[in-house]
Amino acid sequence: MSYPPNEAQLYELLVETSKEFETMYIVVDALDELKGSEIKVNRRPPFLSKPQKLRTSSQCSISVLVTSRPDFYYIQEYFATSHKLEIKADFSDIEEYARSEMTTTG
Repeated sequence: MSYPPNEAQLYELLVETSKEFETMYIVVDALDELKGSEIKVNRRPPFLSKPQKLRTSSQCSISVLVTSRPDFYYIQEYFATSHKLEIKADFSDIEEYARSEMTTTG
């Protein structure tokens, strides 16, 4: 396997892993921070279709969690039928955390 692995190698790794487990969780964090030409040219990174393809071809139960800011059109479009949970920053929570950290670290 080359380093970093290419998309086909990663998909094959997921296929092989799915054969070993009854349940598999895939986490894609900060999708909106993907860099490079994929966002600019395709608007939707091609790897997003891989978990769905794997879910239909595998005996393994596969759950996918994707985190992102909702800024890009392809994110809202591609995940239109998915469950969503919007998390908003609450100033009072941030203030409480900052005070706690300043007290703890001196």
